[in-house]
Amino acid sequence: MVGTGGLGGAGTIANVTAVTPHADSLFTQDSVVVQGQSLYVVNSGSNTLSMFDIDPKCPTNLVLRSVVSSGGDFPTSVAVNAEGSLACVLNSGVRNGVACASVTEAGLAPLGDLLSTGLNQTTPPAGPAGTVSDLLFDSQDNLLVTVKGTGATDPGYLGVVSLENGIPTSIEKHAPNGGAVTFSITEVPESGDQGPVILTTDPAVTFVLGSNVTSTATAIPNNTALAIDSTGAGKVIAQTVFSNTTSPIDIRVAKLKSGANKLLINTAGDQSISVMTLVAGGKSYVSQTFDLNAAVKKYGGSALTTSVQGMHVYVASK
Repeated sequence: MVGTGGLGGAGTIANVTAVTPHADSLFTQDSVVVQGQSLYVVNSGSNTLSMFDIDPKCPTNLVLRSVVSSGGDFPTSVAVNAEGSLACVLNSGVRNGVACASVTEAGLAPLGDLLSTGLNQTTPPAGPAGTVSDLLFDSQDNLLVTVKGTGATDPGYLGVVSLENGIPTSIEKHAPNGGAVTFSITEVPESGDQGPVILTTDPAVTFVLGSNVTSTATAIPNNTALAIDSTGAGKVIAQTVFSNTTSPIDIRVAKLKSGANKLLINTAGDQSISVMTLVAGGKSYVSQTFDLNAAVKKYGGSALTTSVQGMHVYVASK
């Protein structure tokens, strides 16, 4: 365990006066990101972004290199470009929007001002509806952002953020067909003549697949890990349903040196990581449940609540 140099935070559930700890307390994805030999994490309670160096010989040995302002209030998501030279952060509070920092030998160096996402919010934000969702650099180094709407008359959107010398300048907004409360962003690799498509999750329709500015929506049950085809048609190949108490919120694929692929899911409701083994044809099965509470207590930490947020994968060289 290592401190981030900042404080965590939790959004409030809209229209609820007595709020108990809840899963997905940031209402977002990608609060923790690994790029190369560096790890980035948002500190929502401090309005800061932290950067760590990862020791490849001992990846659990994290060294805090830099802590800088997030440029706004209540940062929730971070994205780093493929070169590892630019880190951008998404803020969800009163000063909501996107800000970026260059990555230098000395650490992070903020660039320019915050580009607002235009939400009328508080700090901490009230949600999940009407809050920011996710931030991602795609394979072509386009910076994508998702923002949740509040319903059919105020739909959420997937946006493409324009950058000039690393500074966000504008957002080109696209409302996915059938979407309203757009959450995460995942790029589905190209297949055959079909280029990459963007997968966004939405509780109104479960997921939306988009190519350019067109999209299709598909509904599936709650608390589900699913496999889809990569043609852009949104066909579900396989799915695994988790119990209603698990609250799965973060998901990552680990490509091991052996050639095996593992799907890791942060099941915050159970304070655990569910590890699924991926096999041919999109099939999978749960091969391990890692108890986060037991691991935290082993190293002197306090018992976890359901507000377990953020997860990424670093595959060690040995």
